[in-house]
Amino acid sequence: MIGGALLDAITTPSQPQRVRVRRAAPPPQQVVVPQQQYQQNVQVQEEPAGPEGGKKKIIKKYDASGKLVSEEEVYY
Repeated sequence: MIGGALLDAITTPSQPQRVRVRRAAPPPQQVVVPQQQYQQNVQVQEEPAGPEGGKKKIIKKYDASGKLVSEEEVYY
């Protein structure tokens, strides 16, 4: 009886076993947006910040067509 069961186990074609595969979520991808390549013209203007003293620097950046791109004020 034991020999017959062993013989059946060896000679019976095996069914493919289902294996559960667990996949990890892919890491989040960084989106890289290429910056526009353009020539900047920078204008810097210094002036007094106010009656209490100190100075203010105004920095204006323009693109190649002369359009104002950014403007910032730095107090020091």
